[in-house]
Amino acid sequence: MVLPPPPVDPRSAADVASQIQRLLVNYLHKDYKWNSKADGGEIGRALTEICAYYSGLVIDRLNGAPQKHFLAFLDRLGNSLIPATAARTPLTFLLDPGAPGGRPVPAGTQVQAEGTDAAGRPLLFETESDLWLSPFLLKGLLLTSPPNRTQDLSQLLTRESGAGNAPASLPSTSSLTLHLALEDGRQPEVGRALTVYLLLDPLLYDSTAASGAGTSRVLWHYSAGEANRGAVIWMPLAIDDGTDGLNQSGMVSFLVPAGFKPAASRFQVRATLPTFRGAVPRLRAVWVNTVPAHQAVTIREEILGSSDGTADQVFRSFRRPVLAEEVLEVLEVRPGGASEIEVPLLWTRWREVSDFHGSKPFDRHYVIDRSEGTIRFGNGRQGLIPPPGARNVRLASYRSGGGLAGNIPAGTATTPVAAGRYIAEVFNPVAASGGAEGETTAALLQRAPRSLRHRFRAVAEEDYEDLARLASTEVARARCVPLIDLATDPVKVIRTLDDERAGAGRVSLIIVPRSAAPNPLPSLELLRHVREKLLGQASAAATISVVGPLYLRVKATVRIRLRSPRREDLVRATLKEALADWLHPLTGRGGEGWAFGREPQPSDIHRLIAELAIEGVDHVGTITVAAVADDVANAGWAQNLNLASRTAKVRESGRFLVCSGVHTIETMS
Repeated sequence: MVLPPPPVDPRSAADVASQIQRLLVNYLHKDYKWNSKADGGEIGRALTEICAYYSGLVIDRLNGAPQKHFLAFLDRLGNSLIPATAARTPLTFLLDPGAPGGRPVPAGTQVQAEGTDAAGRPLLFETESDLWLSPFLLKGLLLTSPPNRTQDLSQLLTRESGAGNAPASLPSTSSLTLHLALEDGRQPEVGRALTVYLLLDPLLYDSTAASGAGTSRVLWHYSAGEANRGAVIWMPLAIDDGTDGLNQSGMVSFLVPAGFKPAASRFQVRATLPTFRGAVPRLRAVWVNTVPAHQAVTIREEILGSSDGTADQVFRSFRRPVLAEEVLEVLEVRPGGASEIEVPLLWTRWREVSDFHGSKPFDRHYVIDRSEGTIRFGNGRQGLIPPPGARNVRLASYRSGGGLAGNIPAGTATTPVAAGRYIAEVFNPVAASGGAEGETTAALLQRAPRSLRHRFRAVAEEDYEDLARLASTEVARARCVPLIDLATDPVKVIRTLDDERAGAGRVSLIIVPRSAAPNPLPSLELLRHVREKLLGQASAAATISVVGPLYLRVKATVRIRLRSPRREDLVRATLKEALADWLHPLTGRGGEGWAFGREPQPSDIHRLIAELAIEGVDHVGTITVAAVADDVANAGWAQNLNLASRTAKVRESGRFLVCSGVHTIETMS
């Protein structure tokens, strides 16, 4: 933890006023007949307060100077505030019945939602990919499991089914069949793209089984008519799968084949599921003509200003914050070789770097502060200076947006902005998520000194933990465990020198996501994302595993004496809720959370109840605390021996977190 610098002058405005009073009494009592009880009257008090007020302002600025210089030093080293994160949500477009055919919805189409962002601007969502608005409609969804069990999942096709309906598990080797129909009078648009969006619950880390994608890919087929006795003729279908084999939400797109024909009066598309090694996907909703969107606005060809050819020039974007993947260009004149004939001016792309320490004199580099939108160029020794010219520095494209305001409810993004004709309606079928505010100065002061240590290279244990937290805003906590592959054996403990030698080069990261769930578990998508980030920052010889935490589910039995039996139900509910909040691994213990390997003791619960001071509780009797391995209990292991053995191994590892179980509140007579 980085401690704040001590104040240069610890006095407040009130202290200055009191000091002035003492000095006036000491120096002016002879001439003005003041004594120890005199305050100078109204004029004296007014002058004293005015002087003290402005002195307080000077003192505040003086005390803020060390932190200001420290922030400037961090900024010169490339440590700026992390900008806000943009929320994401799928958008469904409905084709106007009067349209002569399908219509294109290009990437970057904007849809306005209810509300405004932190700057008071309307909330705009932009589509992330191109969409062909097809006349196909979803009319049915069937899940067929062996031997011949068919389940109707049509309830997952409703307009906003993503939030209310219970998800359907997709067992291995089953088939998911989509029934499509064309609007009246339409014909299949052969060669045009048909997009189906599948909303699936995130697959969470499971320590009791090898989690991951299926052992084989999902096979897709389309109906090519009917054979004898009404049997469907299935033909292979080539698709663009954005769901990673039905392991995450995303789009499935394919070009309508020439042989696409109805069977049983419906056009049909079938997905044959693989054998899954770990958790079974859970389907929550299916929509056609749906594309993902993010809460951001793309600005193109924004002129930042004119370079004057001096060192360390700074420019600023019009909108802030600037999200990642901006394109910055400088208008340059390039000589034409030996003839020295100049060719026309060309916009040349420059590259972002975190700082100029590794930049050479002719490197086209720049440093950007995304929160403030400032762009700084080099000095000619470290980083090239943009050549002088008029309006020759621009952002060819950048995105701006993000924040908590983007997490809008379902059905609130409904107003297309210049979307063109033949779009009858647009809406977001589920609530947007993922939006987060930008980093605060206090958080920067804690993070930046650590970045000076690791310089975005993972060497020590603390480096891996810091870089894992930087990999995603979803990561709340991280713990590095060297010399062990926790993906293979989550409870392994190093006991001998041979164990250390066998684990040479292996590094495991335990990731805890930001979640209000009693036992936060990361999704497999988050684990893959963090691992990919770390692979680019660690040694090439390191073998990295990223896993979720192990939990001990704590169950407390509390015996209390009540002052009146009439408050028994209220006291029970209040105490159970307080225990559940107090045992949350991230926000429990008054917001501090629980450290890895720390178990609550009866004395801790005694202290909690004493601090709560629940009305109606006379005193607390005995308290017992029991804990069991949460992963074993959820996996349904029935034998007590297995449960006790697993719990002992989890406890011995010292890498567990605690979570709240079912508590018992007993009253004494």
